[in-house]
Amino acid sequence: MAAQADNLVALTRGMAVDKDEDGSSVFFTEAEVIIAINQAKHDLFGRRPDAFSSGAIVTEEPPDILSVRTALEFTYGETTGVLQFLADSLGDPALDEGTIGLLFKSALSDGTLLYFGDSDTNYIHVSIADKKLAIDIFDSSAGESASLETAESLANGSWSEISIVADGSTIKVTDGSGNETSADYAGDLIPGSDQAYLGYSNIAGTEEYFGGGAAELVISDNTDTVLASYDMDDGSGPECVDSVSGNNMDIHHDGGVIPWTSEDEIEMAGWAEVPLCYLASSLLMTQKSKDSYYRKAADQNLQKYLGSI
Repeated sequence: MAAQADNLVALTRGMAVDKDEDGSSVFFTEAEVIIAINQAKHDLFGRRPDAFSSGAIVTEEPPDILSVRTALEFTYGETTGVLQFLADSLGDPALDEGTIGLLFKSALSDGTLLYFGDSDTNYIHVSIADKKLAIDIFDSSAGESASLETAESLANGSWSEISIVADGSTIKVTDGSGNETSADYAGDLIPGSDQAYLGYSNIAGTEEYFGGGAAELVISDNTDTVLASYDMDDGSGPECVDSVSGNNMDIHHDGGVIPWTSEDEIEMAGWAEVPLCYLASSLLMTQKSKDSYYRKAADQNLQKYLGSI
């Protein structure tokens, strides 16, 4: 499978022996590691085997790190994921207290990322609005509603990990950097689920879509019991597997082609992972070249890189 960005960072740090002598701290910031990985990726792509230039395999250079995920790519206005678990998995009400976790990237066009509802006044709507994540939630039976948006703007094309939590008195959204936004709300997290969509909503006759990608969706109750889990690595054809309940997600695409990350891209990433990290760690250790140990280690990893491609 395509290497997750955090795995590449961890592997590169390991190859670079990225610790002080006492092991108490790291030499390189995450930004420095990411820059080195992207430099190595560019060099590695230039040395790709002839098999990857035959025309049968995608030959465009992969995007920079933090955009390398195996994911469902949404084409705005065409792609919709219809979540099939509904009340069968979540009960009635669909979910009172619990957590929704999402890993996604946005093209920053306004639109719906996730929607659960059974009426125009009984739903949770997660969307992109003015480059921020917005949540609107209405529980008509409890007479409760709330609207909130993240304080930080989303970065175009970068992956964002969020969690949405309702505990019976508040609703809170937390992003991958730990930033929190909350509002008073005593209703259900998922008030209804007769309609359940990833990348689409229709509220009071107004349709919204999503442009970007989705890699994970996890829903759990207030005891952290996972009720539904969708990993887009498990997707193929018109379906994505719910590994918990078996109530899978149907993917619809008006263009007739389900836009999963291609097997060719996955194969390319699998071939590239280890040599990429050899070169990235060599580049990092070269920055410590005044230390003879690091000069030697950098040269060794450079030779491993050249010998592995």
